[in-house]
Amino acid sequence: MPFSPPSIAILGPLQLQLAQRAYLLTGNGAALLGYLALQGRSGFQATRSRLAGTLWPDSDEERARHLLSNTLYRLQRQVPELADHLVLSSETVGLMGLAVDAARFGELAAGGDPAGWQEALALYRGDLLEELDGEWLLNERVLMQEQFLATLGRASQHLAAAGPEHHHEALLLAHRWVQADPLDELAHALVMQLYARLGRPGAARRQYEQLARLLAEELGAAP
Repeated sequence: MPFSPPSIAILGPLQLQLAQRAYLLTGNGAALLGYLALQGRSGFQATRSRLAGTLWPDSDEERARHLLSNTLYRLQRQVPELADHLVLSSETVGLMGLAVDAARFGELAAGGDPAGWQEALALYRGDLLEELDGEWLLNERVLMQEQFLATLGRASQHLAAAGPEHHHEALLLAHRWVQADPLDELAHALVMQLYARLGRPGAARRQYEQLARLLAEELGAAP
């Protein structure tokens, strides 16, 4: 079995990879680990007061800190291997020694290497902590969605311009772009161009009709 380094994935549902085992976490445990992982720095520590107030904003401080302690206890019972990566004191909680997919995604997406863009897109399993709600993550979720869409656009346009041998691959990415942002006319236009280059004018026409219908229904506009 190939070795999998300790990691935490927060793009999509939260997943821990520890000691060659995968753990899917939800609820308060996922929110706590997700918040720590989102800081993107190994060894980051947050005060218990800050964590409690952020994750349980509707509770008073005493109740919120109790919920935090209970969540930490349950996490360590559920995932014993996590003890090697949690840094706990009476006033702080930290996470260390875990590779974070969102941090790697950001580095690759911001770079200029087309192969890196592809790797970034493979990391994006879904929106940031998609099963969780909370004001603390909404802005970060939107920023990562925007970075994901921009990377989809760059990667698919790069492949489309790389020559006929890449048109099928470019079409797959362009369809993913359309699926992720159905009202983006540039994404639809690229799909139509690629269908035309692949000798499929009927598919290109249907794509245009789909775009026209979406724009009319959602925006009352025409392409």
